[in-house]
Amino acid sequence: MGPSAVARATRFDLGTGTTVAMFVDLMVEKDVTRAVEAVISTSRQSEDLARRAGLRIASLGDFPESDVYVDSFDQVDRAGNAVKGGGGAHVKEKVLMAASRKVVLIGDYLKLRDYLSGPVPVEVLPFAVDFLLRAFMKMGMRPLLRPAGQGKVGPAVTKNGNLLIDPNPELDARGPQLRQARYREGAGRPDARQQENHLLVLVRRFR
Repeated sequence: MGPSAVARATRFDLGTGTTVAMFVDLMVEKDVTRAVEAVISTSRQSEDLARRAGLRIASLGDFPESDVYVDSFDQVDRAGNAVKGGGGAHVKEKVLMAASRKVVLIGDYLKLRDYLSGPVPVEVLPFAVDFLLRAFMKMGMRPLLRPAGQGKVGPAVTKNGNLLIDPNPELDARGPQLRQARYREGAGRPDARQQENHLLVLVRRFR
């Protein structure tokens, strides 16, 4: 899979953030929006960007499968393992990744790490918070329920109405495959299995 797969795509799933905004702007600049049948977004922000670009907004009910999912990542190691979800939208991101034939993650080369480091967020059902906090502690981790921040009281709440646990925010993630597998052993996470057809693109910004 390479850039040609993106060029041939007519149905896109979009993540959220500045990288996706730049991607949509590039589509407009290259005048390829007319060839796009529809886009599905993980957030209102990227949905508004796509709508202003003249793209048709759709849902999984309209198109259960898309050609390409485009998004960024928080960090990546030299083996291609990436951490995503720092913004708390990773459940929708994983669903759209699973619903797309190809996944393209684009990020600045400064996000490249020798070792991944925390936090690695996990979205959890409010009902299961106490159970999962204990489960992560039994794994030898130090889980923290993420606070809302910005002067707000209480925990951070995702757009899905769920909460976020940072299982080991002070420790590095040198075994991401093992850790991801162990996360999946439990219950209480609205999690979707990630597919393997991913393309990571590191870009260098020129001023």
